[in-house]
Amino acid sequence: MSNQGIRGFYQLTETIKTELLKDVNINTVSTGDITDVNLNKQDIFPLAHIIINSVSDEEQVLRFNISILACDIVDQSKDLTIDRFKG
Repeated sequence: MSNQGIRGFYQLTETIKTELLKDVNINTVSTGDITDVNLNKQDIFPLAHIIINSVSDEEQVLRFNISILACDIVDQSKDLTIDRFKG
């Protein structure tokens, strides 16, 4: 990937990160390998994670295939769940 490709990668990830952090439901944004994120730290949640799956270099266009994961901690209650929709 040329210098323009690297620059495009950083421009894209920074723009997405900035927009995600504007949302009140996002506390932290990370990129790269999800296994490198310390998911045991509860103060990072709610978390958005950007994964760059692939990049194709076309004539004057870089086409990025990305995935964005939104994660939060789920509080599992030990109380019995009552299904109100089951007859």
